[in-house]
Amino acid sequence: MMLLPTISAMAYVFEYDNIYYRILSEANNTVEVTYNGKYGNINNDKYVGKIMIPKTVTHESRTYHVTAIGYRAFEQCQQLTSVIIPNSVTIIRSQAFRSCWELSSVTIPNTVTVLGDSAFLNCSKLSSIVLPDLITSIGKQTFAYCSFSTVTIPNSVTSIGEFAFWGCTNLTSITIPKSVTSIGKGAFSQCTSLTSIEIPKYVTYINDKMFSGCTSLTSVTVPKYVTGIGDDAFRDCRSLTSAPISTYATTIGEYAFMRCTGLKSVTIPGSVTTIGKYAFLKCTELRSINFPNSLTTIGESALDECSKIESIYMQCEVPLMYKPGFDEDILSNAILYVPSGTLSAYETTAPWRYFDNIQEIDFSGITDTQKNEVEILVDKHRIVIKGVPAKVAVRIYRADGSLEYQTLSDGYDICYQSPAKGLLLVAIAGRVEKILIK
Repeated sequence: MMLLPTISAMAYVFEYDNIYYRILSEANNTVEVTYNGKYGNINNDKYVGKIMIPKTVTHESRTYHVTAIGYRAFEQCQQLTSVIIPNSVTIIRSQAFRSCWELSSVTIPNTVTVLGDSAFLNCSKLSSIVLPDLITSIGKQTFAYCSFSTVTIPNSVTSIGEFAFWGCTNLTSITIPKSVTSIGKGAFSQCTSLTSIEIPKYVTYINDKMFSGCTSLTSVTVPKYVTGIGDDAFRDCRSLTSAPISTYATTIGEYAFMRCTGLKSVTIPGSVTTIGKYAFLKCTELRSINFPNSLTTIGESALDECSKIESIYMQCEVPLMYKPGFDEDILSNAILYVPSGTLSAYETTAPWRYFDNIQEIDFSGITDTQKNEVEILVDKHRIVIKGVPAKVAVRIYRADGSLEYQTLSDGYDICYQSPAKGLLLVAIAGRVEKILIK
């Protein structure tokens, strides 16, 4: 059997009018712009000033259509200032213009449907761009460290990749269409001039580091169906005056609002069950925080170095574990407000017992008469609770304080089949009653 000689990838590369092209398909007569170099070594110094890429090129008496800007095609072209891309191109591949520091103008036709990862990363003089109408996603780091001040994302886009606009320090505004359903972590991190942003309604999670370091950000509109705030999501957003937490959020991540020094009052929605460690670390102007009765976990040091706190509203009927505890300034100066009927529990449970001033307050919005009318019946493992007004939370805890069951009353009888045996605590609007499951 006769072996055919191996053909190098460079055999498919040719030069036409001082631009290099790689043949994609002989059958379809298509090529992409490629880098100048051999064996993967980039040598793009010859691309200088303004370049106009043609729709077609000729090689060995054949005409080829230019359909793509290839991987690393113009990477590190440090003297390239302007590029016009023809409407025969449909793809701009990853790192195509990466680190073209002098590039200030790029004309992208509407035929382009794909912008690869890091396509314009470190194009620090790229001050404006018009995105094509047919792209469906913006890749990872696509425009990181570019210098434009405004961006309008077309309605065709459904996703924005990780760190897509990271470090765009001149970006003051960006319009994100309703078509976008996901935004990757760090997408707008370190956009230090960004002042406001509206998250589209179909986005369901504020990803890790999404706005970390956005020091000028004063307003964030978060849709109500966002289910969580990721780690470091708003870290160092020092101009935020309110914490953008949706009413459907269940988690607040680690370091989520660290050093948000513009926050003075925070109310955690009643949907939140978990607050990560260091979530509000060094929020030095924070005066008041309200924890809901849905909360089951407060991460360690969540309020460390928040020395100006004057009031903490803790709505949990059973004191939660919190380590390592509170700063001495908070313990001495802040008032801890706890649900009616739970004062003795908080006064005997660390770290809450170390507060100098603990006061009971009725968080329920229902009268003492209504509380007393609530009837709790136990039949073996079946618990029936009658007379709870609508929209009042009912929680059942195990003896160790862990939450076994919770629901929001609809005004009808509540029936629950407990898998556990032994002592349980039923908590309803500050009323806590012990029951025994045999």
